[in-house]
Amino acid sequence: MIEKPNVLIYSRNSTYHKIGCGGAETSLRIIAEKLARQGVKVSYFTNGISRFPGTREKKINGVDVYFFTPWRWPLLKKRIFPLLASRLIRKQNRMALVRLIKKKNINIVHTYDTYPETFDIIKIRNKYNLQFKIAKRMAGLYWTIQLESHSVRAATIEYVFNNVDLLNFISSGLETLFNEKCEQFGITILDPKKLILDIGVDLDHFTRKNKPIAKNKFSIVCVSRFTSYAKRQDILIDALKLLNHRNIFIEFVGAGKLFEQYKKQILNSPLKHRVTFHGYVTGEKLTGILEAADLFALPTNFEGLGKSVIEAMAMKLPVLVSDVVPLNKYINHNKTGFLVQNKPEKWAEIILKLSEDRKLLSEVAEAGYLFAKNNYNAEINILQYIKAFQNI
Repeated sequence: MIEKPNVLIYSRNSTYHKIGCGGAETSLRIIAEKLARQGVKVSYFTNGISRFPGTREKKINGVDVYFFTPWRWPLLKKRIFPLLASRLIRKQNRMALVRLIKKKNINIVHTYDTYPETFDIIKIRNKYNLQFKIAKRMAGLYWTIQLESHSVRAATIEYVFNNVDLLNFISSGLETLFNEKCEQFGITILDPKKLILDIGVDLDHFTRKNKPIAKNKFSIVCVSRFTSYAKRQDILIDALKLLNHRNIFIEFVGAGKLFEQYKKQILNSPLKHRVTFHGYVTGEKLTGILEAADLFALPTNFEGLGKSVIEAMAMKLPVLVSDVVPLNKYINHNKTGFLVQNKPEKWAEIILKLSEDRKLLSEVAEAGYLFAKNNYNAEINILQYIKAFQNI
């Protein structure tokens, strides 16, 4: 029998130190802690939370979390040589990773960002002739944004994809998008081992109390980053404008570069009493917002999977999402959720319909919960991750 691997998860941003993280960072933490519960030795390397340079270790839910803070040179970074400062910080990061990998005898490194994180891990392995394998989480298409902005060359992205040992696509729809984008940018992928699976959610953390139906109010909650990259809160706002004089309200949860812009726009409009901006929230506050909602909504141009969608389904909260890949690959319209074209008038039309059909909402919520339970149970899916890691 193959022994359980000794795993290092590496992501600069993580829910161990930072607010405002998304589904990818949430998933990596779930993977780490579920691996630990299965008896796997797990380390997690992430950005530091201290003002002082160095590596600080903390045991969290069975995971050895290493917070690394590099030496910084504000004058270099802001005024003189920002590129040099960035390179010096990355070099420190690499050396800290090398020391940790050797010290812990790591044989699997699980990464997320294509560049620079996974690129740096590959360089470390080659330079120091280390024997660990690399599993890369494929949860989005940010690397295409880097290519379009010319911040990274296509040859670099191709190098990364062809030098990892496992590509973990979190959905089959995302794999399809990935292949299309590779063809678009002239990137040739050899034949890596693949795992098409998302860790899912911890179902024990997503229960929903029954609440009395408020006949004079229909509450929609949208949990998503405020970013120009894929997310489309503007469609939901424009749909609400078309539903003027209706008792329909929206609660936005999330942070990001466009948060203040949207908030200011609403405060100066007739919608200010019907839209609430909570910012980034977690724990009991987020649970309370979700419990009070009648419908979960996610307008987006594309989605890796939609962690918040799965979490809503696990809470028996009906979901309304954009009719895009891969959401439309696992949401069965009018069965486990609702799909809609990314046009404000279409969103307004279906929101009005759903606000008047509580029976349908209840039926779809129950079916959505069963779907999430059967396909996105982290306690079960972690066993497939362990097997995939053992196979490489």
